[in-house]
Amino acid sequence: MAGDKMQIRMRARVGRHIYSRAASALHAWESGMEVPLGLRVRSVRENDLPEILKIEESAFRYPYPLGYLRFLAKVNPYTFLVAENQSGIVGYVIADIRYRSEGHIISIAVREDERRKGVAKLLIRSVNSEFRKLGVRFVRLEVRASNLAAINLYRSMGYKEVGVMSGYYRDGEDAIEMVARIDDVA
Repeated sequence: MAGDKMQIRMRARVGRHIYSRAASALHAWESGMEVPLGLRVRSVRENDLPEILKIEESAFRYPYPLGYLRFLAKVNPYTFLVAENQSGIVGYVIADIRYRSEGHIISIAVREDERRKGVAKLLIRSVNSEFRKLGVRFVRLEVRASNLAAINLYRSMGYKEVGVMSGYYRDGEDAIEMVARIDDVA
């Protein structure tokens, strides 16, 4: 879909945020969480990659290089999404589909000054919406065992811990593998 069709507009209501999306049904999200108004989610564009790389470099010890981000953008046009507001790109999620029915969240990061404002949750919900349209039934991800904030976020969204991947990261840290049925993801 074109970037404009991927736009998510927010309208606040009492205790409820409703996201309307061009060319798709309305998605209601009930939550007490504050979501920054003016935030929109769309597919990545080539000219977004330098800004994404800055977020990647500030969020991860071993960031993906620009060439790999470019590759991921080309092969995952519907599931490499960015969140942006008037200040620019504030976060992104990169995901792909494996074995036709399994979604995989490869990476998600939010700019440091925009963390704990609901951006990551919105990105996960947005990519899960794309997964549903593409017939995905399960979603999996890996997260550093020490990243308790992310683990708690994923748990709150319906992900379950299914295993430990010993020494998964370059520095030897373990990864927690988490999985959710697409219909159970909050």
